Amino acid sequence: MPAFPFRLRRALLGGALLMGSLPSVAAPTPSALPRAAAPVSVDPTRYILGPDDVVSVVVLRHPDFSAADLVIPSSGSLILPVVGAVRFSGRTLAQVDAEVTKKLKARLLRPEVSISLSRPRPRPIYVQGAVKTGGVLEFKNGWRIIQALAAAGGLASDPDLAAVSVTRGGKIILDTQISPILNDVSGQSNMALQVGDTLRFYQRVVNVSVSGAVVKPGPYPIPRGGGIVEAIGLAGGPIDGASLSKATIRRASGAIISVNLFKALRDNDPTQNLTLGEGDTINVPATLDRISVLGEVKAQGQFTLEDGRTMRVSDALARAGGTTENAALTRANIGHADGTTQPVNLYQIISKGDKSGDVILQAGDSINVPRAKGITVTGEVNDGGILPLEEGREPRVLDAIAAAGNLVPTLKPERARISITRLTADGRAITIAVNASGLLNQTDMSQNSRLQDGDVISVSSVAKALVTIDGNVKTPGQYEIDAGDGVPEVIARAGGATEDAALGRVSITRRGGAQPSFISYIDAIRKGGAKPDFALQNGDVIVVPRNESRATVLAAVNKPGSYPLPEDRPATIGDLLTLAGGTSFQAKTKEVALLRKTPTGVQQFIYPMDRAGKNGILAVDVLIQNGDVLYVPPVKTSPSKLSSIAGLLSSFGTAGLLLR
Repeated sequence: MPAFPFRLRRALLGGALLMGSLPSVAAPTPSALPRAAAPVSVDPTRYILGPDDVVSVVVLRHPDFSAADLVIPSSGSLILPVVGAVRFSGRTLAQVDAEVTKKLKARLLRPEVSISLSRPRPRPIYVQGAVKTGGVLEFKNGWRIIQALAAAGGLASDPDLAAVSVTRGGKIILDTQISPILNDVSGQSNMALQVGDTLRFYQRVVNVSVSGAVVKPGPYPIPRGGGIVEAIGLAGGPIDGASLSKATIRRASGAIISVNLFKALRDNDPTQNLTLGEGDTINVPATLDRISVLGEVKAQGQFTLEDGRTMRVSDALARAGGTTENAALTRANIGHADGTTQPVNLYQIISKGDKSGDVILQAGDSINVPRAKGITVTGEVNDGGILPLEEGREPRVLDAIAAAGNLVPTLKPERARISITRLTADGRAITIAVNASGLLNQTDMSQNSRLQDGDVISVSSVAKALVTIDGNVKTPGQYEIDAGDGVPEVIARAGGATEDAALGRVSITRRGGAQPSFISYIDAIRKGGAKPDFALQNGDVIVVPRNESRATVLAAVNKPGSYPLPEDRPATIGDLLTLAGGTSFQAKTKEVALLRKTPTGVQQFIYPMDRAGKNGILAVDVLIQNGDVLYVPPVKTSPSKLSSIAGLLSSFGTAGLLLR
């Protein structure tokens, strides 16, 4: 036989024997080249092979010398057909290619060998803890902590509380808060990772509790090393009325530490932002110091004096929503807890910016803003009614007549009659006659006198008809009327209605004894609205009845007594206190008693003045009914005495009559 076939057979046999020594590697059939997986593109001179790499060996035109998808074992060596054992681990593809080529030259004249990487070995990195999709991840070159976190789906916890530890070779080489890494990905904390590293994401917190005058009391986790300011922020911050300067921290050991939260929160004082530990409890007490704003403001009531801050008159008015259009700004006053009263010119403070009168308020102070009555111009003018008295100015008679549209065209100065009705300090109504001709022709300017709040100017022609007015007016009697005069003009000439007047049921009886007509003049007189279409005639008799709907205020107020209730709107405890001149210095302002007669007897109600009641309503907003008796207890009245106030009031004759 020829030698060549023998050598080939011996080579094939040798290869078969070699392959037989490694059962996991099957010898290829001579008929076809083994099908290897598509090679992975790597640099054959740089990629270092290792265990679990999958490689393929192709000898061109010699499929029997080739092998596909061989897994490098932990020993690092593979047995190849014909070639025998070759070390792969720790060498590059080019180095293995050179060795296999060299060994095949003993068999082949010009062997053409290709060693390729079919699949690289796994490169795991382990991500655990508070991430969305943790587990074993395939490591990528250049990875740092932030890339591994992104590959794990991001954090599953609050970033401000999260931390990360990196374990390598069984040792923790990094343990840090995650927030510095998120804020600066180029910083040193965002360390480079290696294959096999384990990352654990977790919350690094201490658990504390916040109680007292905060928006959301309760337990909160805060970052380890966090301070009291951070805990108060998580609790929503302090509420109105918090006594910030008197806060405390109770340590888990039981020790209590005082802390000035006002300095920590408002002044950013780091010495007061104490570091908290596990189990600490922060308590923010509430303050009980309050002031009152009553009268012509948009939201009268009591307001808390904020701890650590001063409250001036302007601050209190702002808390009450500002003054109403009817406020008499120049006649306001401050009632102090000691019973003294201090006048305050709100016009100068609000409109002129004069801070000299914007005094600092003390606990228990009460600002009282009275109602401005305005100036009423009635009679033969083109646009009469109640004219608002502009605060800070002192209008004169001609100013008021001009504001009322001047005299009607048919009335000449020589035929005009002008009078001013004014209520004195002691409650009497006086009439001031004005020389109309000298005033209107401006020949006697001494008649152009200054007006006061509440003045009523009557303009008429020389009257030829008389009507009689009786009842609850300042000056009952007979009065001349001109054409177009109505009941409001006559009441004005009679000095105006008394406080007890019931303007909702004024009666007018014609001469001859006809049935009286009952007409409401509330809008026309109290509010300056249109007067009813009812022309007066000579001989008419007008009767203004007494307002029988009344309530009584007793004990510690400046003007105890019985007061009529408004006919056109509901009245509140706050309105009744204003009518009574506010509480006196002897008042115990924390609560009041209200007695009400019902079909089953006299019922007693106790209302707190320094906080909302069970129904959420402040005492000053509680509605008053006809016949009610309001009792403002003196300072020394005990709760037991106040709760039995019906017995106490039996000693007051007025109260006894009202409640029978």
